[in-house]
Amino acid sequence: MDNVMLILGWALVSASITYAWWVKARVWIFRQRLFKIRDELWYAMRDAGTLDDPGHIKVRRGINALIQFAPRLSIPTLKVMAKLPRDERPKDLTPVVEEAYLAVSRQMANYVLLATVSGWVAIVRAMIDYQRHTIKNMTKSTSKLSRQAFDTREMREVDWENPATAA
Repeated sequence: MDNVMLILGWALVSASITYAWWVKARVWIFRQRLFKIRDELWYAMRDAGTLDDPGHIKVRRGINALIQFAPRLSIPTLKVMAKLPRDERPKDLTPVVEEAYLAVSRQMANYVLLATVSGWVAIVRAMIDYQRHTIKNMTKSTSKLSRQAFDTREMREVDWENPATAA
């Protein structure tokens, strides 16, 4: 029994150290990916001679803000940020700026959902809620079909006292 407790204790310590390391590493990885997107966008806009494009400036500022805000970015902070007033997204984004915008959105989703324990909990909860919703809808539609089938002439003509003769 002592060996089991020792192994469980070491496993808990190892998991804690690994998680503490992962919390720092995931921020660093996220920031590096944002730096890459921002730099690729800047090079593409420079080559096109459109560094002063409003869409480029807005997306670049947003990327810079995310780089600074990365350690505090989580599902709860996203929920709070979603309630804040927002500037409108620039219209007529160039394809390069649109691509960068979408790449940042994907990275943010991966960072918040796939790289955190709370993200995985949210994913599992969403899957359970989706299954409940699907089952509820299937039950409703099956119930409706059952009522319709039960109301058919064939069902009313079955001799329920002797169902074997009905076939």
